[in-house]
Amino acid sequence: MDDNSLGFEYKSSVPLKLYQSNSNLKLTEPLVMDNKGLRSVGVLSHLAATIPAEEMLLTTDSLIASGSEATIKEATLGKGYFPKVELKNYSLRWFPKVDSMFIVTQGNSFNFYAGTTQLEGGLLLRSAGLFGHGVLKRKDSELISEDIKFNKEGFVANKAQFTLTAGQEKSFRPILLGKNVNVDFNIAKNFADLSTTGSGFGTDTSAMEFPYASYRTSINKARWNIANKTIAMKGDVANSTFAATAPEQEGLAFNGSAALYEIEKMTLNISGVPYIRTADVKIIPDKGVVSVRKNGEMADFKNARIEIDTLNSSHRLKNANIHIVSRNRFEGSATYQYVTSRKDTFNIKMENFELREAGPQVADASRKTKKGTLSEAPVGMLYTTARAEVREEDKFMLAPRMQYKGSVNLIAYEPTLQLDGLVRPMLKPRPDLSSSWITMKESSADSTGAITIKVNKNLKNEIEEPLFAGLHYRSGGGMYMSFLSPKFTERDQDIFTAQGNLSYDEEGQMFRIMPPPGSDGLINEANAFTFDDKKGVAAFAGPLKITASDLIRASGLVNIQVDSARYDLNTMLLFHLPVLSAITTDLAAKIVQTNLDEQNSDPAEDDPDRLNTKLAALIGSKAADEYATKTAAGYKPLFEASSDLDASMVLSNVNLRWSDTHGAYFSLGKIGMSNLGRSDINAQMEGVFELRRTDAGDEFGLYLELSPDVWYYMDYAQNQLGIVSSDVNFNDQILAKSKNAKTKDMELIPLGFEEKAMFLDRFSDFYQPALKKAMLAKAAAAKKEAKKKVEKKKAEAAEGF
Repeated sequence: MDDNSLGFEYKSSVPLKLYQSNSNLKLTEPLVMDNKGLRSVGVLSHLAATIPAEEMLLTTDSLIASGSEATIKEATLGKGYFPKVELKNYSLRWFPKVDSMFIVTQGNSFNFYAGTTQLEGGLLLRSAGLFGHGVLKRKDSELISEDIKFNKEGFVANKAQFTLTAGQEKSFRPILLGKNVNVDFNIAKNFADLSTTGSGFGTDTSAMEFPYASYRTSINKARWNIANKTIAMKGDVANSTFAATAPEQEGLAFNGSAALYEIEKMTLNISGVPYIRTADVKIIPDKGVVSVRKNGEMADFKNARIEIDTLNSSHRLKNANIHIVSRNRFEGSATYQYVTSRKDTFNIKMENFELREAGPQVADASRKTKKGTLSEAPVGMLYTTARAEVREEDKFMLAPRMQYKGSVNLIAYEPTLQLDGLVRPMLKPRPDLSSSWITMKESSADSTGAITIKVNKNLKNEIEEPLFAGLHYRSGGGMYMSFLSPKFTERDQDIFTAQGNLSYDEEGQMFRIMPPPGSDGLINEANAFTFDDKKGVAAFAGPLKITASDLIRASGLVNIQVDSARYDLNTMLLFHLPVLSAITTDLAAKIVQTNLDEQNSDPAEDDPDRLNTKLAALIGSKAADEYATKTAAGYKPLFEASSDLDASMVLSNVNLRWSDTHGAYFSLGKIGMSNLGRSDINAQMEGVFELRRTDAGDEFGLYLELSPDVWYYMDYAQNQLGIVSSDVNFNDQILAKSKNAKTKDMELIPLGFEEKAMFLDRFSDFYQPALKKAMLAKAAAAKKEAKKKVEKKKAEAAEGF
């Protein structure tokens, strides 16, 4: 040979069989054996490939060739399919024993499927078909894999990185990125199926991401519908996760059972989402659908629900319009269905959602409620808060007949909403009685959920005016009732002010102020201040300041007809009349004797419970109860109950009514006298009593009629106590003793019969006009009848009878 080797040249017009296979080589130049090996030029026919080789080297186990052009024609041979491929400037190496022909080109580029698909890499021709590796590019996608197989309708690739670039011109980022996924790209049917080869979000695991949307998913199957421009995914909601990849999303993740990416809208729509956890709440999308746009930005949720569950609390919100910002932040509004004490629901629109970090707790008495101290969050714990503002026109009834306005705060770990606003009892509109808005901090509900208001001297309205519930004298004259309302003026005198806890008794349909517990820890319910707003009736019992001076100390049971301004009082009156002591013994003896003569056995107060209530207001519940125990075994004078009852005169049962017209109390019915000093009387008597409030001071008139022939009249005015009686001798005693019966503040004076008559006549005119009219008519009729009898007798005398 030319290289001095011991070789040969061989020519053949018949194709040569190669490596005991069906492949052959048609020589276009002699087969040469020299120091360079066994070489030739010719056309290699292998499977569906026709390969004109400009250089060829044959070895014992392989064949190496190169050329400017070659063709793999479309064919199906046995189980193998081969697409048409044009090869330019190729080189190859064929290993017959392992059925593998590796082909590369100078530009590493191959065209497939009518030029729609290009491979930058290498081909592997085997009897099972055509395989490849490298970068497979289309105008809408790109795939990188070491294991690509080309089929008739498309290609498949294993453990590939798949990038969907359709729409990328809008986003400058891929729509879909599959990492380590298997791809089945069906060009004929215009879709591509992707499936992951593992689970999880590790860097070496198989997963699908949406770079434009900044999301990734653990769903293991997706189909790209090229014609519809959608990517559909479906998985098991229990383990199919969608996670945000943008740093500002702070690792937001949630589960979903399916997703559809709309390429033209650049929107990832995730369905079957049970909830999204952001901060410490669950946001439950309406119909379970979540839409994600650029950079993980979620479309706002409409009509969603929110659930907040902690160890100590559970809150539910609906009709939520929410924008989720990140794993730790969301904003928007939602409706909190507040359940009132009567199990009604009121919708509160909560806003200003915020995630806070719990810091060290500071002792604060204002954070205590009827149920105890508010919950405390562990230091460092993150918790959600939200706020709402309730307006007066919202008519939020926190409890029956209790309206609230102000701030409502939701704190995730608190079992109830925290209130910081104003509350007021809802009353019927009345010109002179309307309740005020009262500051309410935290929760003022008791264990039953009922709202209570502490009524005491510190109670004020929203403009810091003191509030009262009771009965008052107007400084310009008149009486009025207050009910969690300010007095007309600061100068108005209190007759009675309630103390205790106000709540609404739904069963009894009335407001009730229960007094504080006594020294024995028990609450005397008889002293409760009640107000039936519907009927316009108020009632209470207790000490009464009915005089401006210390002339009379009083207690009683009061009934008020609010709408008609009628004030009825059943009272016990303790008179401070030091000058009366001069005649007390004689006066008491005459009253007792007359009652015995007239067989007047009715006790001064015939209702033991009523007596006990009035006594308790003056001497305390304990002393009153002890007296009741003693009298159960036998009668005891009232002054034995307490030294406080050893007063100049004690009227233990007087029914009074207030007259605004005359600025006075006047009595109705009989008058019960208990004692005069330590002289026991204990009798009810006919009579009238008037207590006048004048600019000159307190005045009273008392008329007692023990029998038609025995009566006593007292009148007190301007520090003078005047007395007159039907008993002439008693009147003489008054005249005689009045000269010496005088104290620093009071003197005893005699009165005339005409003063008694004037008092009774005025009393009838003022307070009993109908009765006086009837009595005058009766007297006129009697006079007329007497005149007829006289005239009849005269006529009979004239006739001689």
